[in-house]
Amino acid sequence: MMVDTERASGLTLCGLRKTFGSTTALAGVDLSLQPGMVHGLVGQNGSGKSTLVKILAGYHSPDGGVAEFGTTTLKLPLSERLRTELGLSFVHQDLGLCETFTVAETVQLRTLQCTRYGRIRWSQVIRRVDGLLSHLGTDIDVRAEIRSLTPAQRAVVAILRAVYGQRFAVRILVLDEATAALGRAEVEQLVEVIHHLRDTGVAILFVSHRLEEIFQLCDWVTVLRDGRVVRSASIAAVDAEQLVLDIVGRELAPATSSIGTVRPGPPPSLLAVDDLAGAHVQHLSFTVGVGEVLGITGLSGMGQDDVPYLLVGATRRTSGRVAVGGHALGLFGPREARARGLVVLPAERNGRSGIPRATVAENVTMPIVNRFFHRGWLRESRERAVVRTLLVAHDVRPQDPTLPLFTLSGGNQQKALVAKWLEAGARVLVLHEPTRGVDVGARAQIYAAVAAASSQGLAILVISSDFEETARLCQRVIVMRYGVAVRELIGRAITPTRIADASYAID
Repeated sequence: MMVDTERASGLTLCGLRKTFGSTTALAGVDLSLQPGMVHGLVGQNGSGKSTLVKILAGYHSPDGGVAEFGTTTLKLPLSERLRTELGLSFVHQDLGLCETFTVAETVQLRTLQCTRYGRIRWSQVIRRVDGLLSHLGTDIDVRAEIRSLTPAQRAVVAILRAVYGQRFAVRILVLDEATAALGRAEVEQLVEVIHHLRDTGVAILFVSHRLEEIFQLCDWVTVLRDGRVVRSASIAAVDAEQLVLDIVGRELAPATSSIGTVRPGPPPSLLAVDDLAGAHVQHLSFTVGVGEVLGITGLSGMGQDDVPYLLVGATRRTSGRVAVGGHALGLFGPREARARGLVVLPAERNGRSGIPRATVAENVTMPIVNRFFHRGWLRESRERAVVRTLLVAHDVRPQDPTLPLFTLSGGNQQKALVAKWLEAGARVLVLHEPTRGVDVGARAQIYAAVAAASSQGLAILVISSDFEETARLCQRVIVMRYGVAVRELIGRAITPTRIADASYAID
């Protein structure tokens, strides 16, 4: 099918439906992207934003719905050829930049052409990219490597590549959480770039959690909640309070912690953090007591994701004191933290928390494998017997230590990894997005594992962007905005709606 792209037409999505098993991700969503307009898309995690973007990108096939471009009706998902004809381009949250490429190489990589002698005219490439940067009002050095750029400059380069580095004319640009890693001042640097693209007739879909950016950048806003459009209006017709109410819905019933109620009086402190600071964290102080579960949450890119790695020294901290059981950690990094009993289970289980193709036994005994050596030989039968006992104790299923880790469900993998650190003597357990990428059943298993670890006296720190999960698991919650702790909620005051209110700064 050929699309008439000569006329200035918008792309309209009509009646998008998508389910995953029993979960409805999109339920009849309409969305219109018009030339010369920045259209904001907002909603909580799980509202359907990512599913919609993935349908646009051809990653998911919808269960129903069509796309209309001008007078032409297009079947979804859009093929690569149709996306090219429409001029549809994307910038995602991770930006997808190669650290060792120069700015010029990054922007023009897909359009580089050789002379008949097989050479690239780099002087022409550099002049073109330098002209584009000047046209957008930025002073980025085209010869600089990506790794030397600031986060805001990287975002500009990614946008420049998406718009001017294609073999086709870009008419529709999707910015999918592309500003999530940027601070407030860094976003200011992108405003003119995005508005310049809008003024040249590009239709822009801007996906973000941050309402300040929506009001600053967008002309129109659509709110998704539970896979449905609850508002689609001119940005001039809504205020921040209305938008938050649309995003979170009515007040939810107070969530009941699966761990139990807050103990009278503060528990003895195991982890004490004072004035912690890093690239995206400022002056953060808190304690976590014996058997306590503290949550740190916020919208994407607000700094909470840096906290686990600042604590253990995997990421450089610019200031702050971290102490476990009264013993201050020096500058020796994760090894010293582990020796004191402070461990992190990263959000990316495969490759960072565990080794997928290694056996369950190998994963669980990795920190303590020396216990099973005798005269230079590994006593595998003894190792497996100990691991099998641990699997039973932590209700990891199946209880077979010889299976590769990746054959277990996400929930059982997480329980096995928790068992690993408990057996290694962990005293403080930091869980970064503990249920990312797992189904509802696995979530319940992971919640049970957290409850069990808490009951054994561990101090647990949960870093999660899932407000429902945070409210369910934690006895205290710290909400962060732009690297700063802005509110602490305790006990029955912890509800998903109150967390959302604090995250969006609606008081």
